[in-house]
Amino acid sequence: MKKRGLDRRNRPDQGHDEPAGGPNLASNRGKPLLIKPLFIVAAQCLALVWALALDPGLARAGEEAEPASGSTKAADSLLELGVEKRFTDFERSLIKDQIRTFIPPLLRGFTPLHAFVLPPNTFEVALSTRFADIDGDDFFSDGKQNRGVFGDSRVERQFTDLSIFYGFDFQRKYLHSFTAFLNIPYLSSRVSGAIHPNGIGLIDVMNLGSTEELGDVSLIIKKKLIDQANFPVGLAVAAGAFFPTGANDEKFGADDGRVSVQRPTPPDGSAPPVGIPLPIPMLQGLPLKVGPFPFNGGVFDRFSDDGRLPSVLQPGDGDFSFVLGGFLTRQFLPGDLPLFDRAALHAGVLHRFRLKEDGIDRGDINTHQLTFVAPIWKDYLAAEVGYLGFYQFADHYDGTFITPFFTDSAGNNVSSGATHVTFKEVSRPSFTKGEWGNIATSLIFSPDPQIRLVATVLTRVVEPTLGPAPSHVFRLSLGVLF
Repeated sequence: MKKRGLDRRNRPDQGHDEPAGGPNLASNRGKPLLIKPLFIVAAQCLALVWALALDPGLARAGEEAEPASGSTKAADSLLELGVEKRFTDFERSLIKDQIRTFIPPLLRGFTPLHAFVLPPNTFEVALSTRFADIDGDDFFSDGKQNRGVFGDSRVERQFTDLSIFYGFDFQRKYLHSFTAFLNIPYLSSRVSGAIHPNGIGLIDVMNLGSTEELGDVSLIIKKKLIDQANFPVGLAVAAGAFFPTGANDEKFGADDGRVSVQRPTPPDGSAPPVGIPLPIPMLQGLPLKVGPFPFNGGVFDRFSDDGRLPSVLQPGDGDFSFVLGGFLTRQFLPGDLPLFDRAALHAGVLHRFRLKEDGIDRGDINTHQLTFVAPIWKDYLAAEVGYLGFYQFADHYDGTFITPFFTDSAGNNVSSGATHVTFKEVSRPSFTKGEWGNIATSLIFSPDPQIRLVATVLTRVVEPTLGPAPSHVFRLSLGVLF
């Protein structure tokens, strides 16, 4: 009998023939199959009890469910045990993180004139600074350099911008893919040298002064209309406003509009009255006198009675202005351009509508760009080249002022053969008009998909019909995405 019992324990096909009292778990080391199921069943029961304690509604849901389908809600709650947010929300957050780095940030240009928008709930903060100096060679009249008037003047300007971008989505049809753009500018400028009214070199208006002011804050909303997945290019539109946070009443001189003038004087030392000619031979022999501006109580009133600077040199407009724009982007796929893998082509137009304020119509501004961006070293370094233009519609200034002219003996204005200098009262003419066009080149460094360092140089290639246009603009910016 003892031998038969040993044979039963050693034969696998007879292992189920146990005594009626049940298996000997202490001695049955070769078969622990019943231990693990017991632990699993116990764990499931504890989990179900815990879920029911957290949400008593699960018990009612389980009673109402049909036996064939089971309790879907209970199963969902079991999946969410120990998780702070729903599984679907967690997956969406992962997808958003992936989208943030799906399009390498270096494929955007240095301006926001493109069809890309930020993913929902994504911020980008950028800080940039621009340097633009204007000297006597950078003022134009009839499309030619106007050194006769501005040859001895100089304007040094620095712009600092804090730009905040935010992507958002209303999760409704036609109300998705938005980016808000808030820009806060700060202007620092210094004016030095002299101007010669109407190119008369014997008369110098000393143009000295400096200013540091907040500019007009702007808020623009961009909406993507068409994604490149459904069309050859991506399309977007934008609308926004500039708020009158910047001053529009900066003045010549020490901010009081009063300037000193170096001019020839009659023998009695008085200023020449309006309409009384000074013969040029006589001018050559007269002493030069430095004194206050001889008209309008000493206030230089070329642009306004209170001595303001021209609108192009003002930090702000003094009133609201509005913008509308449209943009397109072609993101090339690998293989589309063998020499420029994954490059991007951007085009955009942004038109600013400006209102008349304090007798000054500043003229609309149309900004337009066509630029090409291509990676040159993996996803870390890219280059940009393109055209950036600004078309300034003519500005207008109400009122009149007194200015000298070269005239003949009959008092007629002449450009050559003048015999007299005559002071006349005339309507204030425009100061700026026409296209200022630039070749834009940028180097974009992105050590991380969420960080952009951009260095840009604008080189003037199109000169405006009238007014100032710097030959070069240098710009540096740092952007962080989060």
